[in-house]
Amino acid sequence: MSALGKIAYHSVFRPFWFCAKFFSRDGFVEKAVNRRCDAAMKTAAAALPPLPPPPGGAPYAAHFLTNGTFFSLSSFAAYSLQYHTGGRVSPVFHSDGRLDEEAIARFRAVFPAARFVGNEEQRDLLAAHLPADRFPALNRAWREFVLIRKLVSVHLGRRGWNLFIDSDTLFWRRPDFVLDWFAHPARAFCMEDMATVYGYDESVLARLAGAPIPARVNSGLVGIQSESIDWDFLERGVRELIAVSGINHFMEQGLTAVLLARQPFDYAPPADYFIPTRVSQCTGREGVFHHYAGPARNWLYRRAWRLFLDTLPAS
Repeated sequence: MSALGKIAYHSVFRPFWFCAKFFSRDGFVEKAVNRRCDAAMKTAAAALPPLPPPPGGAPYAAHFLTNGTFFSLSSFAAYSLQYHTGGRVSPVFHSDGRLDEEAIARFRAVFPAARFVGNEEQRDLLAAHLPADRFPALNRAWREFVLIRKLVSVHLGRRGWNLFIDSDTLFWRRPDFVLDWFAHPARAFCMEDMATVYGYDESVLARLAGAPIPARVNSGLVGIQSESIDWDFLERGVRELIAVSGINHFMEQGLTAVLLARQPFDYAPPADYFIPTRVSQCTGREGVFHHYAGPARNWLYRRAWRLFLDTLPAS
């Protein structure tokens, strides 16, 4: 590089790049703001008053993957569901490997009827149903890829229809579609994504499924009959995907699409269950359910949870 080029690089291009990165969506400033908002969110989550269960107790359960760091997100997600269903849905919190006793105590103060599936229970389930000598790929994925627990921990050894919900979500009003599904679960369902994002070539996934892969499956809200999952099939699928291109961040979502391709399923109504793309959808509390994925996560930290608190009756 010439002397003039070095001067231009250090005096113009490098400072410009630094500032652009510093103030970008994933830069220092944005992350610092989100950390401050998350601290306030944690304080507010800990102060949420436990909701009384309906007469006869909560008949349904919703599963969440979490840890102490995600206490605020998981609490608001589960609480908004409970609030808008009259307490008819009780949360089941699954450890992502970092859910310790201190975090469980914090969750239990807000959700006294919640169940917890910790690391030891998950290891026992793996040993009983997916022994490492027969299911090495699934065991490896469970150790190295947290999100695979959205399938393994939630459905392994369980019967009936089970609903998983991501923690970066909020319910804004009564979710009639979900409650109807709980009452009469005839088919699996998921929410619809903004795009098809599975982490692997769709032709590979279609070959695994033996059927066309459905588009835009989002595993942030998924209801599946647990005993419908063929774990030998899933082991072969995980093994092949790892062989093709390793463990991908979207592996679990791709595998969920494969499982749904092999059975009848529905999308939740996309006008009511969606990822916000405009801040006005958040501030206007549009629809029933928001999944604050990607760029929308900032709106959850900075606006949405406060707006949800405003909908609660004054204590």
